[in-house]
Parts: sequence; structure tokens; C-alpha cells
Amino acid sequence: MKEQQGEYAVENEYDLLGQRKEVKSSLGAHIVFNRNFMGDVEQVQANGGERKWEASFRHDKMGLEIERL
Repeated sequence: MKEQQGEYAVENEYDLLGQRKEVKSSLGAHIVFNRNFMGDVEQVQANGGERKWEASFRHDKMGLEIERL
């Protein structure tokens, strides 16, 4: 799904369950969401040219977030 606002665009990609798995922007951002078998986000990786960022998440058995790394 692509959204356009003037000269700028953001494109979202979803998996078969409708969960967002990737975001790309015309400004160079690229964000990837990695999920576990329950659909919980376990890792987010962002890349914006020379800038890179990563976060990991842990969840309890109920799917509630218990830790961010």
C-alpha cells in the first residue's frame, strides 16, 4: 500500500495475516518488522542511508511485551 503526499511517499508491505512487515519512504527510510509465530514483533530494523537502528522485544506467554533490548 502506497501513500503519497505531494512529492513524498510511504509504502507499507503486509503479510498474509495483514500485519505490517515493511515500511519504505521516498526519503530513504527502510523499516523491517520481524515477528514470531504468534505475530508479536520480536525485532525492528531501521535503515535510513548511513543511519541504522535495531530493537529487539521479548514477550511473555500471553504476548505482552516484557523487555526491549
